[in-house]
Amino acid sequence: MPVPKFKLRHRLLLFCFSLLLSLVVAEVGLIVAGFSFRVAPESVEFGWPDPKVMKDLYRGDPDLFWVPKSYPDIITNLSEKKVDILFMGDSCTEFSRWPQLFVEKAKMDNPNQSFFGQVLAVGGWTSYQGKQQLQRDIIPLQPKAVTIFFGWNDHWMGFGLEDKEIHQVLQSPLYQFSQFRLIQALLKVQLGNKIKAQNQNNKTIVRVPISDFRTNLVEMVTQSQKAGIVPILLTAPSSHTEGKEPPYLSERFLADLSQLVPLHQSYVSVVREVANEYDAPLCDLAEKFDNIPNREEYFKFDGIHFNEQGDIQIAALLYECLQNNPKTSVLWDR
Repeated sequence: MPVPKFKLRHRLLLFCFSLLLSLVVAEVGLIVAGFSFRVAPESVEFGWPDPKVMKDLYRGDPDLFWVPKSYPDIITNLSEKKVDILFMGDSCTEFSRWPQLFVEKAKMDNPNQSFFGQVLAVGGWTSYQGKQQLQRDIIPLQPKAVTIFFGWNDHWMGFGLEDKEIHQVLQSPLYQFSQFRLIQALLKVQLGNKIKAQNQNNKTIVRVPISDFRTNLVEMVTQSQKAGIVPILLTAPSSHTEGKEPPYLSERFLADLSQLVPLHQSYVSVVREVANEYDAPLCDLAEKFDNIPNREEYFKFDGIHFNEQGDIQIAALLYECLQNNPKTSVLWDR
């Protein structure tokens, strides 16, 4: 005998109520237990920034993983300006004075022309985040030129996941409801399964493999050119020499310190190759610094970030590079 419709509706309502009650009980139980899991930026290790720095300086972003807390306001303000140059990159740009010194030099040498530049680099970023930023935020601003200065964070250890895989998690339907603890628990399982699968391959996972690094640079260059923006590629210099690698890098960044110099050089070489293949201006800072005696005097203790003298040198080298390159004449032509 068929079940009457009103009984089917009653059973369906009872099932839905029971399911909802179970979910509420589980959610409350997780809250009471103090369970919390945020995929990014608080709970995924990137080498740098650490969770405290992340909390103090940055806020989460579904496309870029993290941005400075003032980032949305900066983008809004830039949309109302005529921008000459934007500086993309990681902490070697965000926490350095060379972009400011470069802009000051440009203004001093061109007193009858307005010249505006803005740093949009973010510490800890890779070329993957740079590519996302260019597509979403920079192209709409229509600057005349952008500097593209990535490489260090790309070849650091990814702690189980590559950047593109983390982005897939952030873009999943589950993440859109990640304010709920149950969803956070499911995301933790999903992320854990991805990491477990990667670890079973017994190979070191870097945040951006070198093939993807090339792809990201190519996309940034070609999309900039298509939008009428001059992409300026910079190679990342250092004071590292084989046998004298900073020991702290073995703690969270590299599995084998002896690979530091050749690994970084391989990424630097890709920047040169992409510039050549896609006819993009190249300022080969790495080569310039390799030819400077006692180049360690221009860097902080890590051999990566610049000290005051290094900032002055970088600004001067970049200015000379762009002044002498007809492809960047748009910066000076009015």
